[in-house]
Amino acid sequence: MMTSKKDTMTARGFDVGMPLQDIEASSRSFCALLADGQVVAWGDPAAGGDCSQVQEQLKAFPILQMKASSAAFAAVNSQGRVVTWGDAALGGDSRQVQAQLEGVELLQASAGAFAAMVSSGQIVTWGSPDWGGAPPDANLLRLSTLREKRARLE
Repeated sequence: MMTSKKDTMTARGFDVGMPLQDIEASSRSFCALLADGQVVAWGDPAAGGDCSQVQEQLKAFPILQMKASSAAFAAVNSQGRVVTWGDAALGGDSRQVQAQLEGVELLQASAGAFAAMVSSGQIVTWGSPDWGGAPPDANLLRLSTLREKRARLE
């Protein structure tokens, strides 16, 4: 007999008790955005499956958007601030660029880094340089170069 996804989740003892807005997956964990804007995570703690260390930040304001790298998660709250957790080398630690992460409008992830566009139009990255998380100045330089090349083509 086939079981539904809900039955499978309930059979394993996991019921969040309310509708979900989004689910994101790293390589070995998941996080879910609940209808009330709260976040729950499960799976391998080293890959973002434990958000208890940032739970106060996650609860401070409703979460609007989440993204996952291969071993970390990033969430944008209603104040345009970013909360990260998981493997620091793969984007789970945004402290180095946190001052630049105000007014975040868009968030995206690669396998090992995150990029956020802030209200000024600037793109801020963090995580592994091998996956696009190079120091912000280097990434801004690349963006300027791309704009120049595009302008020449127009």
